[in-house]
Amino acid sequence: MKKRSTATILSAALVLGLLPMSACGEGNDAKSIMQGAADKLKEVTSVSQTMDMNMALSMDMSAYGYDSNDISYKMSLTTDTTSDPYASHSQGTLDYNMFGNENSQEMEIYTCDEDGSIAAYSSSGDGWTKTVAGSSGNDMISGELYEKVGDGTLEASLKEDGTAINDQETYEVSFQINGDLLEEYIGDSMTSSSGLDTSSVDWENTTADVVVNIYKESGLPAKMELNCLPLGEAMMSSVASSLETEIEMSDFTVTTTFDAYDSVEAIEIPAEVTSEAVVVENTTENTGTATADEAENTDVSGAAEDTDTGALEPNKDGSYTLTDYEGTRTADVVILPGSEYNYSSTDTLETLSQDKQFSMSYQLNSYLTADEAEDYVTDTSWYGDDSDYKDVKLGDTKTMKVNGMEISYCTLDYTYDADDTTYDIRSIYGWTAYDKEATFLVYIYEYLEDGMESEISTDLLKEAFENVTLNK
Repeated sequence: MKKRSTATILSAALVLGLLPMSACGEGNDAKSIMQGAADKLKEVTSVSQTMDMNMALSMDMSAYGYDSNDISYKMSLTTDTTSDPYASHSQGTLDYNMFGNENSQEMEIYTCDEDGSIAAYSSSGDGWTKTVAGSSGNDMISGELYEKVGDGTLEASLKEDGTAINDQETYEVSFQINGDLLEEYIGDSMTSSSGLDTSSVDWENTTADVVVNIYKESGLPAKMELNCLPLGEAMMSSVASSLETEIEMSDFTVTTTFDAYDSVEAIEIPAEVTSEAVVVENTTENTGTATADEAENTDVSGAAEDTDTGALEPNKDGSYTLTDYEGTRTADVVILPGSEYNYSSTDTLETLSQDKQFSMSYQLNSYLTADEAEDYVTDTSWYGDDSDYKDVKLGDTKTMKVNGMEISYCTLDYTYDADDTTYDIRSIYGWTAYDKEATFLVYIYEYLEDGMESEISTDLLKEAFENVTLNK
């Protein structure tokens, strides 16, 4: 089975793909400044930097029972990087809010050159995972981006008096990237980190604005900011389509501030990290077309993520394997008779009844303990703040034993009445502890109009869990 850790690979991908290390030469125009940066890169042996990523979007999820429409991610990483040998060490936090559910996690990442490839060791507090990214070369670190401004391939403008960084005066160079350059520098990193669909992105007509600040005194980069909003909107289009909703992205920026140069000693990865790390296959890496022999010998016994969409493919027995965001837990799900595949991502599978009346969502959630899942499911306070929701009825939490699992469950019914649309929603939540830190959840919901009979019940929930295997 191919496993990916979305949260930690997101960080590793940004470390590998979006943290430039460069220098700048003399000159008072954009081309000479950026060409100088490329030329003097070889003189820089190390850099200390801080990377901040902000992403914010809104999507209408009222049909799925959510009151809040907002999703936001904020990640901050401090990174030390050496050039010879290549290695880096990053520490930071990821804060995210999904439809009113706020979470935060610490993260730590080591990267290094291993046999000509870049290996990334990532942890968010509960063990280490390892991913390998094909080639050890990185264009942004090598200075190619600066060269493309320096040789005129990319048109740039220069602001003589840029924003002061670390109390130092700077030049400010602004330009845009698109096409193959955008796909290579940013698109690949975003795809590998999040599984978002890039197949519909029109790279030639999708741009990212780049602003580079250069310290005037030292001639070294002070900050690089990438506005990836157009790319984020393009990459989210397939998600909006699959959920039959609209997504509006308001922010997607990645900012790197360079605080010190040539001050980092050798970076060593602790032995316990390399020995304990679980290998996570990089399913999005493009290594070329497989030969006939390679294709014949490829192991397809586990659920593999589609390299374009992040969707799961069924195993040989028809089941689907969900992998949590940490890449260390898995569960197998068999779709119930009378239902069909509707949507999936790394840790989630959604099915739809053949008559389209009810949906069933399975999720392996490594961010909620069983107690936290119960608190989240049974918190109906926010319904009272929205007049569109009426007659909210939360059932008592009960338990049952299914295949040796202790299942907690409750019902939640309400009427949705807005914009000349009225229908009753019935739902059943079930959850069980995978371990102390993770929970497996099943959510069944249906929309009832006048005269429709309900098709969901606790027996249906029990049958769903009978077809779930937690691979402990």
